Amino acid sequence: MPKAAPILDDRVAQGYELRRKIADLLAELEVIQEAIIARGAGQYVDDEGNTCTAVAAVAAGVGPESYTLPSGQEEKARSITDDKFPELFERTVVFTPKKGFADRADALLTPARKRDILALCLVPGKAKPGKGAYLIWK
Repeated sequence: MPKAAPILDDRVAQGYELRRKIADLLAELEVIQEAIIARGAGQYVDDEGNTCTAVAAVAAGVGPESYTLPSGQEEKARSITDDKFPELFERTVVFTPKKGFADRADALLTPARKRDILALCLVPGKAKPGKGAYLIWK
């Protein structure tokens, strides 16, 4: 039995366009939610009085202590630690975003790729919340 020919319908293109926009908006919302959750548990409000509550997030400013050796301080650290330096430190390669990173990304990448790289490099400065953290929008 022969297959029926596809039926031309402009709504197919509209549907695909809407699905793409929804996917982009959901990805953008995920970045926003992660940033809010990273600030810590609590209620957040905007200028219009809209609120959302971060639930099961790590409390703001709470987290394990962390240490880093500031750039240019290797010799000082070596003089303090003597021969124990290799037991206390390891050399790593770090990629640091250049000055004007967000503006450069805007000029060089598509909006979706810019959103993704900014989200990837975002460091909120708080302890990372557990997987159970979520927002209640009210």
